[in-house]
Amino acid sequence: VQGSWSQLSRALSNLIINAHEASNGKRVSLRCEAITLNEARRCHLGYLSPGSYVRIDVEDHGPGIPAEYLDRIFEPFFSSKRRGSASGTGLGLSIVAAVVTDHRGVLDLKTGPDGTLFQLFFPSCEAE
Repeated sequence: VQGSWSQLSRALSNLIINAHEASNGKRVSLRCEAITLNEARRCHLGYLSPGSYVRIDVEDHGPGIPAEYLDRIFEPFFSSKRRGSASGTGLGLSIVAAVVTDHRGVLDLKTGPDGTLFQLFFPSCEAE
């Protein structure tokens, strides 16, 4: 992936922190792999064209994101966390979305009662 190490690491940190908080001590998984898509795919934030990508998955085993929040979680300052908690400014996921967009990537998400999976897709490039 070609891009800013500091921005990419901040986005991943935000996802991992959210996953850790949502999972209440349960396992959080982080996976990365190179993939090739043969057909277009609609995602939560955007569309993927056929091609080569690096996919980064961050998955928790918490209660999932309530359906009524799904359309708002990437809005700046939207938070479902209690005011005054150690985190919960509402900027974490908006930063993730901005970093993914800045790197010509696409974000997908799957959520349910057994957890949430964020998938970040970035165009792959040859190593220099």
